[in-house]
Amino acid sequence: MQRMSLFPFIGLIVLLLFSHEAHCSKEYQKHGFKITIPDGWVEIPSEVVEVKMSSSSKQAGISEIPQYDYGFQLIGKDNWFEYPYVLVHANRTNQLNEDGLKEFAKLNKKKLETTSRDGLESIISDVEIGSRYYDENLKMMWMQSEYNIPGFGKISSIICIKLTDWGVIRVNCYSVDSVFLSYLEAFQSIITSIRPN
Repeated sequence: MQRMSLFPFIGLIVLLLFSHEAHCSKEYQKHGFKITIPDGWVEIPSEVVEVKMSSSSKQAGISEIPQYDYGFQLIGKDNWFEYPYVLVHANRTNQLNEDGLKEFAKLNKKKLETTSRDGLESIISDVEIGSRYYDENLKMMWMQSEYNIPGFGKISSIICIKLTDWGVIRVNCYSVDSVFLSYLEAFQSIITSIRPN
């Protein structure tokens, strides 16, 4: 009996694995870094992000409009910026260093809550800062927080600041508090996928 070669089957398995990986995530690259987004998420158009940031700043009475390189949210939502969503910004002018991030992670909780709320009282309330830590291996500062949006409800977020050779990359992940844990794995996957060029 002729022995069947295993090579075609091994090749097929490898092909399926790579096809599955390609289907399950999408890589984005610009402004000096790469980020990988899981399957089931979609990029929010840049013009929509700009309009949202402009309107939120106006509502809060803030003259400086936050700039973001990317916005992402789950596929299948009726509107842009429906929770959960993620915002990403690369800042080349920020002079934060490792010692600065370590100190930030140790800042007084009440002081951080007051700073986070300042100027935003018209759009958020009841800010609570949760766990914070600096990951020396990933060169990232992680911070969890919760706040209330009047007329909507409680929101939970993870904010991550990653050091690079040219500045910092900030990732903000937001979800309705009641389902936050169900999106935590996706948030962590997005954040840890960042690769500065």
